[in-house]
Amino acid sequence: MSNIVLLENDQSTAVILTTVLKTEGYKVVTVASAAEAASLVRAGQTDLVLADIARMPDDQRSLLAGALLEQEKASVILISDGEQDVAPFAETGVIARMKKPLKMDDLLAAVQRALDYNEETVGNLEELDFDMEPAFKVGKIVAESSAMRGVCEMIHRVADADVTVLLCGERGTGRGLVARTIHEQSPREKFFVLDCSSKDADQMGAKLFGHEGEAGMLKLANGGSLYLSEVDEMPGELQEKLLGILQSRGIQEPGARQETPIDVRVFASAVTPDESVKTGHFTPGLYRHLRTIVVQIPPLRERPDDIAPLVTALIQKGCPADRQVPKVNGDAIRMLKSYSWPGNVGQLEDVVNECLSLTQEARLTVSTVSSALKKHGGKSR
Repeated sequence: MSNIVLLENDQSTAVILTTVLKTEGYKVVTVASAAEAASLVRAGQTDLVLADIARMPDDQRSLLAGALLEQEKASVILISDGEQDVAPFAETGVIARMKKPLKMDDLLAAVQRALDYNEETVGNLEELDFDMEPAFKVGKIVAESSAMRGVCEMIHRVADADVTVLLCGERGTGRGLVARTIHEQSPREKFFVLDCSSKDADQMGAKLFGHEGEAGMLKLANGGSLYLSEVDEMPGELQEKLLGILQSRGIQEPGARQETPIDVRVFASAVTPDESVKTGHFTPGLYRHLRTIVVQIPPLRERPDDIAPLVTALIQKGCPADRQVPKVNGDAIRMLKSYSWPGNVGQLEDVVNECLSLTQEARLTVSTVSSALKKHGGKSR
């Protein structure tokens, strides 16, 4: 009979969970503090810790995580309301993270999966699969780190504000996805994208402003949104023309005698806009107009807590419909976390897709991840 330690300080919830687990045939010891749970873990008296960390202080989470690191036999399922920092548990045998309100069928499935893994892999932490739901999810954006939680909260705040948004950060961090997600949370329907890093100024001008007999994106996006990627790389004369149109909220198309009113919400991105202004690549007037709201998206190397939920989401995205979605074991996740990711989330997606092409197994291992990293970025640091 498997031994489960249930850490739950809400008495009514503890009674319900204990009853459900015992009905399924598990031996359950219920405790109300992290210290009690840690003591049982260190004594080697548990196969699984089911821990509600929703109201657990930081020092108590660290205490429990420390005990779990010492006793590799025990796996852990975390229960939270999505607000808690789970970083202390990153190196432990986390099998799943469940968000409140709990669905009992999902919880029991996670418990059985955790115990099945324990039976197969006692003493071999490398074989434990990592399956953690993100603390925050907005559209296709998943977030575990505090930095990306802040981005998700910003998305909710500005979605209906109908103001321009400047997205700052390195290429590959997901600036375009953030722009599209804000748009999708707003009432606007149409969404257009223009890559401003093109070296052909005439072609870019025609796409943006239109040319004889053909409307440009500014008119086509009327009533919707327009995302200008790498806006600071747009030629200076086009930046000046764009600023005038945005200020007047009207565009005079080639051959037309008067301006046509437009209602377009503009999103724009730049890696380091302040530096671009200093070097003369970014027109100060356009910069001031676009920076009504500024969202800074950190590079992936500064938010390793996001890697596990990102990998889960990217596997689900890239896995063919006729294939069972594979899991990723703990050591493979740790290898991915140790890499510096110069190409950010875009590079991570390339690595995940390479892993899916390298093996048809139900689990992505260190060996598979190592091979994919060699092809798409080199060695982990």
